Amino acid sequence: MSSSSTEDSSSSDATLFTKWSRRFSQVTGLGLSEEERVESNRRTCEKWKAEMMHYSPAVVFMMKHLKHSGCDVSFQNLEQSVDWNNLRHHACSEIRANSLSGDCRLRREFDRGFFSFSKQHQACVRRRAVLSVRANPACPDEATAERVVNEVWESCFNDTRPFDEIY
Repeated sequence: MSSSSTEDSSSSDATLFTKWSRRFSQVTGLGLSEEERVESNRRTCEKWKAEMMHYSPAVVFMMKHLKHSGCDVSFQNLEQSVDWNNLRHHACSEIRANSLSGDCRLRREFDRGFFSFSKQHQACVRRRAVLSVRANPACPDEATAERVVNEVWESCFNDTRPFDEIY
């Protein structure tokens, strides 16, 4: 084997390893700087958003109705001004999102290890809303998160706009 073919082979191996290493870092987040990690997450989020806007029946439905009303923003931001530091706004948004998104369907809850024959959907929506509000920096403790979710529960859980009902 000549020295030039050995050099080409090692150069090719180095390039392949560099590509593999970069992809591994992107997938796992290991070895990335904070800026690279943020950019990688942003690209992934944008890719998922584009897929959802084209292939998710619920999102396609929402986009159709938003375009019909002349808007390109999310329905909730269109309807009212949302202050994410206001725990009541955050709780209401989470209640609606968990209830309307299908994330609390029986099968998903069963897969997570949560199962109940009575009011399973409501328990899931409430549990996930409390967890999200608790993660808000403006929320001092879990008791406050539970209290805020309970305060807005009736009006927000029953608000299924723009859908006629929950499927």
